[in-house]
Amino acid sequence: MVTKLMSKTEISFIIPVWNEEENIQPFINEIQKYLKNNSYEVIFVCDPSSDKTEETIEELASIDKRIKLITMSRKFGQPMAIIAGLKHVIGDCAIILDVDLQDPPSLIPEMVKYWKSGFQVVLPQRKNRAGESPIRLLISKLFYILNDKFSNLKMPRNVSDFRLIDRLVINQINLMNEKHGFLRGMVAYAGFKTKYIKFDRPARRLGKSKYPLTGSFKIGGNGIFAYSTLGLSIIFNLGIFLGVSSLFISVFYLIAKIVGYPFPIGNPTIVISIYGIGAINMLSMAIVGQYIERIYEETRQRPRYIIRKTINLD
Repeated sequence: MVTKLMSKTEISFIIPVWNEEENIQPFINEIQKYLKNNSYEVIFVCDPSSDKTEETIEELASIDKRIKLITMSRKFGQPMAIIAGLKHVIGDCAIILDVDLQDPPSLIPEMVKYWKSGFQVVLPQRKNRAGESPIRLLISKLFYILNDKFSNLKMPRNVSDFRLIDRLVINQINLMNEKHGFLRGMVAYAGFKTKYIKFDRPARRLGKSKYPLTGSFKIGGNGIFAYSTLGLSIIFNLGIFLGVSSLFISVFYLIAKIVGYPFPIGNPTIVISIYGIGAINMLSMAIVGQYIERIYEETRQRPRYIIRKTINLD
């Protein structure tokens, strides 16, 4: 039987932020409504911002030592912010959520209840996604379809990084030194007993989303290429298809030649074949390049992030 060593802090919150000045105080006000009976810490992980996000958090941290800040040396992005937060949490569990209140703090008591009943991972699962663009929704749907087909690791659908994870899970993730920082894949790989909570995701209350569409493509690519053989399977299947197609085309031309069918000089089929095979070769090289890029990132052993300063952290 595994015995948990309980710390003085029950819940650690990890909040990645970048240019979210207007959302900091409303977020703190909201989560404090649901934490009256819990010991907690709130760790904001901030990429250098052009507004007063950092200053706002520092002011709050000077008043309440439970509010803490990690400031990156440059913009490393949301995945690395979460990884940095997980390295510094002291709680018995961690809850990762966005500062824009699209991850409803009202779910905190229910998440904690299931955690205390024995679940090591509690995943809020979206029934709908208010305010999301059709393109982002399409990317998400396509990712899950491809992942389910080509990966042995099944990703839970309609979930984000919003989740509660037990100290046992935190420790396992901190042992993983993968450069992509794809939390959903890392938690799924770790396993552990999981509980799903259905909820309706609201739209942002203040400001606009700071997460670019290219970021969704990058995270989706990390999920596909880091946890599946999708790209290599595509290349293999294309090779089989071209080989079989060339065999049938050769037989067709042979039969046509025997029966005396006249072919015009400069047959368009040649041109079409050259362009088609060239396009497939380029696609294959691009897919292989995606895997090589990730191998390169893993082998050069650079730090995943660099911290410029911290506040209220030992």
